[in-house]
Amino acid sequence: MREPLTWRELLGEIVKNTQERQLILQELHISLLTLQRWIEGESSPGPRQMRQLIDLFPQYRQQLLPLVIREYESINNPFSISDENVEIPATFYARVLSGSSTVSDAIRFWMLSSLIIQQALAQLDPYRQGLALRIVRCMPPQADGKVYSLLECYGQGTTPWKNNLEAEAILLGVESLAGQAVIMRKVIGVHPYNPDQSNYTINGTTGLRNFSASAYPIQHSNRVAGCLIVTSAQADYFTPALHTLAQHYADLLAIAFYSTDFYEAHHIYLHFMPAPDEQRQYLSSFRQRVAAILRDALQQKQQIDTHLAELRVWQQFEAEFLTQTMPKK
Repeated sequence: MREPLTWRELLGEIVKNTQERQLILQELHISLLTLQRWIEGESSPGPRQMRQLIDLFPQYRQQLLPLVIREYESINNPFSISDENVEIPATFYARVLSGSSTVSDAIRFWMLSSLIIQQALAQLDPYRQGLALRIVRCMPPQADGKVYSLLECYGQGTTPWKNNLEAEAILLGVESLAGQAVIMRKVIGVHPYNPDQSNYTINGTTGLRNFSASAYPIQHSNRVAGCLIVTSAQADYFTPALHTLAQHYADLLAIAFYSTDFYEAHHIYLHFMPAPDEQRQYLSSFRQRVAAILRDALQQKQQIDTHLAELRVWQQFEAEFLTQTMPKK
């Protein structure tokens, strides 16, 4: 049996099953005549009905969604964020502000970051078409007071990415999309990403084609702490409404950082970092190094938590990578 060429053909196959046909009629509150007109191309469901239709049959989502978008992309994508959904809910702002004032310092960044990214992912990709959100923060300055790299420290995604992206953390530098956004302190985007025209490093995109990405600086009082990277499996994902919403979430993420996490432009001196695949050869020893630091601290009767131990390991990797990439004197 050949693959359906349109979503209407696929819908025609689905409704051959009496139970599934009846489910559509009941849940979408339409007549059999309307359903038949959709299949034959005489009329089309509205955006809300189309979303309901896809939600009714998760087993057909991977087939149905690309066919729907293919037909609608020249008219109006029914899965784009509407103007009325471009704002972060006021109740969520209140929740973040409440959390920022009550959570302990030890878990402040991680708790607020997780809360904000989870909400952002649900609002930016409600139909799970494929989106990854990553928080990138400045590494602590070295002895000369300069920030030499960025740490991609937290992230969540929907298919084709994993839900939890923490295990994919790497260091980024001037060669990356994030690095350029931090250096220039403005949004940097590639829509769609073309490897022949763009040299930006974007983690987690190996094997993807026709995707898009943007990096939004996280700023406060003309200083920068890092950025929010939004990567979509769709080439034309960033509508004006989505772009605005992503920027609002980057602004909100500033609450997760302390004032000391923000740096003025003259402190940002990013260098090149190795490619992600090259870094992972070294990062395979990450957990062993963390365990060694915690063990040594215990033997010396020093108090150190896991997050601080992890940061020290990242500083070790940063020093090693800088040795590889910095010009020899």
